[in-house]
Amino acid sequence: MRTRPQLHSRGSAAALFFCCAVAVWLSLSATALAGNPDTLPKIVREPARGIFLVAAKSLADPNFSRSVVLLTEHGLQGSVGLIINKATTVSVVSMLPELVGLEDADTKLRFGGPVQIRSVRLLVNATEDIPSAQRLLPGVYFVNSTITLHSLLADKVAAAARPINYYAGFAGWSPGQLHAEIARGDWHLIEADEATIFADEGASLWLDLMKTLEGRWVLMENSAPADTPL
Repeated sequence: MRTRPQLHSRGSAAALFFCCAVAVWLSLSATALAGNPDTLPKIVREPARGIFLVAAKSLADPNFSRSVVLLTEHGLQGSVGLIINKATTVSVVSMLPELVGLEDADTKLRFGGPVQIRSVRLLVNATEDIPSAQRLLPGVYFVNSTITLHSLLADKVAAAARPINYYAGFAGWSPGQLHAEIARGDWHLIEADEATIFADEGASLWLDLMKTLEGRWVLMENSAPADTPL
């Protein structure tokens, strides 16, 4: 007696294999997204000097859309920061002609924010304290003085070991304004670090941080007890 081919059994096996493959792929994708907890950005609960504000995807303001801001001041009088991931094609020496011969002619300004766009502020990467400069976090100093800038550039050997980022304009918030924007969901707060500030990947920085933030959220969701609200 001839038996019919077990087409149904083969189809079931193929379906089972497909389901298992999808489950493995989803598991690996979640693990890759979550990443190593030690390398993910540390979420901050309150704004403070020396932290990053990462624009939420929903933030539509053209000045701040897809921006990463380093807070340089935060207090009762309001908040001040520098957008660190927006490049310009304007040279530093065209804005500060007194730096001709001191700064490289090809060094470009970055867009620091919409306030006082013709003013220039600096972030300096240094291992030693800089007189008259404000230390924001380890290795990062805020400079808002032409005299200090000239002294930094005068010593060519020392200047080569101290990368400087120049920013045209800055971002400012009146008292309570930043807290209101955070409560509305406009910003994500994370710890800042010198490597990110002085990296060359400014164009992709916002997207990179959003991806790692999503990894942090996946990790928090997967590690939280079932009855614990996030």
